[in-house]
Amino acid sequence: MAEQLAENQRMVEEQTRPWEERLSESDMRFAEANREQRERADKIVNTPHLTNLNEDPQLSGMVTYFLEGEPGETGEIPITCARTQPL
Repeated sequence: MAEQLAENQRMVEEQTRPWEERLSESDMRFAEANREQRERADKIVNTPHLTNLNEDPQLSGMVTYFLEGEPGETGEIPITCARTQPL
């Protein structure tokens, strides 16, 4: 009961805040989200990455893994033989 009362009190206080204050807070959150989205777009252009593909177009591109750090090597390891004389 006390939790519900505290939640109701918080909601009333939120509603009594001035409109301009709530608008400026919303603008700050929007600007932060927009900045993060631009940084991610720049990172996708400049950093090697893997992105998922899916039959459903809404799910394609939802997961992106950035390949940062030292470059890796792929392929077979060259075989070196310790013997220098043929059999």
